Amino acid sequence: MLPALLITADLSPELHERCLPAHVIPLGKPLLPARLRQVLATQLQARQALT
Repeated sequence: MLPALLITADLSPELHERCLPAHVIPLGKPLLPARLRQVLATQLQARQALT
C-alpha cells in the first residue's frame, strides 16, 4: 500500500505534524508532473524494499 498524497498550498509545520501519523505525504502547489513521478517512484521503491 502506498501512502496518500495531499496536494495543497498549505505547507505549514502544523500540517506536516498532522500528516505524519496518518501516513500522508503533503506536496506543495503547483505540483509539477516530474515531482509527482519522483515521489511515486520513491514510494514504490520503498515498498518493494519491504517485500
